[in-house]
Amino acid sequence: MRQSRAREQAERDRILAALETAERRIGELSAGIQGLRGRVAAIRQHLQALDDERDRRHKRLQTERRALGADLRAAYLLGREPRLRLLLNLDAAARVERLLTYAGYLARERGRRVEAIRGELKALARITARQQALQARLQVRQERLDTDLRALRQVQAGRRALAADLARALQEKDARLKAMQRDAAALRDLLRHLQQETLEMEARERPFSRLRGRLPWPLKGRIAVRYGTPRAGGIPWDGTLIRAPLGSEVRAVHHGRVVYADWLRGFGLLLILDHGEGYMTLYGFNQALLKETGEWVDAGEPVALLGDSGGRQAAGLYFGIRHDGKPLDPQHWCRQVRHGRIR
Repeated sequence: MRQSRAREQAERDRILAALETAERRIGELSAGIQGLRGRVAAIRQHLQALDDERDRRHKRLQTERRALGADLRAAYLLGREPRLRLLLNLDAAARVERLLTYAGYLARERGRRVEAIRGELKALARITARQQALQARLQVRQERLDTDLRALRQVQAGRRALAADLARALQEKDARLKAMQRDAAALRDLLRHLQQETLEMEARERPFSRLRGRLPWPLKGRIAVRYGTPRAGGIPWDGTLIRAPLGSEVRAVHHGRVVYADWLRGFGLLLILDHGEGYMTLYGFNQALLKETGEWVDAGEPVALLGDSGGRQAAGLYFGIRHDGKPLDPQHWCRQVRHGRIR
């Protein structure tokens, strides 16, 4: 029996190690894809601005061309009257003087129009060159985005297979109970270590202890499992499970400092915020972590993307509150919800 249990434990450790690698990669790819989408959108916006500028230049070019055409028609009509005959006609001296003056005006205006057209053509050429360069950059970004998306889908497919293997490995109640006990002990040890090592943060907002019943929830969704609900083996939930669409933004409920941002067995990609006075909030089962250990965050700032890490079968957020390492019911600290819906 001991040998059998040792083999099962070794297999479970192998699956969990592969699962950790896959979920770390999913987190990296998801964060990278989010950044790439922002850069692609910025390039497209710049291209739209160049298109608008090109249209304005085209309109000005057409205006200058029409004006130049009018000048040329006037010059043509003036040139139809032979100058020598006009000069020999003494009765038309005043008219000759006027026509020659008009001819000078038209020539200068014609020159100005030609220079204006040349300027617009050069500006259009510059805009076209910038558009071509931006299109090339956009193509490179889009190809990289497509490559990362394909890689993400492949890693997610592998992750689903690993999660299925893990679920099969944990079907035995005794093995599942012991695994959850080890996970809970690991979390308690982590919190105890963080409390010993973390300095009391500076008070920048109202103390956490004075916000009981007024904290916002970390995201909108549906409460799937409440605090204290029994789990397999009789271990109660020491937090709240919130269902929401995969990839939803998870936000900090209060100002604090990131003291843990890494993968933890049983909780997947986990982020922990220290709010001072011994209070901490925990955000687990994430797809990607947007903050790193040591960073300060404000209330309402995105800290993670909702996921199904830690071997979960469906997307959801584990949200917990601790005071001096002891779990607290999030529904006593966050704003009231109606019919289990967080809005």
